Amino acid sequence: MDLEMTYTPFMEKHKKAKRVENFDNLNSYFEMCDSTEGSSSLDYAFLIGNVVLNVDCDGIDSHAKEINRTKFVDHLVRQNHLILDGWKVHRYSYDDAMESPRMCRQILMQFMERWVTGNKANQVAKLSAEERDILCLALRRGYIVRAKDVSQLLAVDNQKARKLLHNLCTKKMLSSSGEGNDLVFSYKLNKNVTADDLGL
Repeated sequence: MDLEMTYTPFMEKHKKAKRVENFDNLNSYFEMCDSTEGSSSLDYAFLIGNVVLNVDCDGIDSHAKEINRTKFVDHLVRQNHLILDGWKVHRYSYDDAMESPRMCRQILMQFMERWVTGNKANQVAKLSAEERDILCLALRRGYIVRAKDVSQLLAVDNQKARKLLHNLCTKKMLSSSGEGNDLVFSYKLNKNVTADDLGL
């Protein structure tokens, strides 16, 4: 199945959709290096901010009938590497894209709402590299982090570490362990912050 034959009508049809302003960040036949030092191309890649989405549209003719064991394994390994590299992966059948575009569009819009336009996505996108590192540290350490841990991680003094932790509390990413005027010794990652949010 020639992608260009389906790409142009698909794009023209969906450019008219009310909620989609443009496809500036959508790339067809996006070529990238893979784990074997070769290159592979993604059907569609959506790149905006820190969000990277691979959209594959697989036809039964090109993938199921002519695939051998080696190619099948390669497809799975490629998808796993994309996920490990922080990509989100959506896979659709060619039939769904052509016969049920509304369903495909609805799933993509839900993705966009969660990862691109939603409050949570915007909040995470505004974090500094230091703040993201602190949240990743909290995830690795079982949701608890101390100023001492941040000082060691970022090679900063204790005062700077406490300021960064306080900023994350203000942003509702962390909460302090103390109440009221208690001296705060540790901070806890809020349950609404997940590894997915941080692109992990």
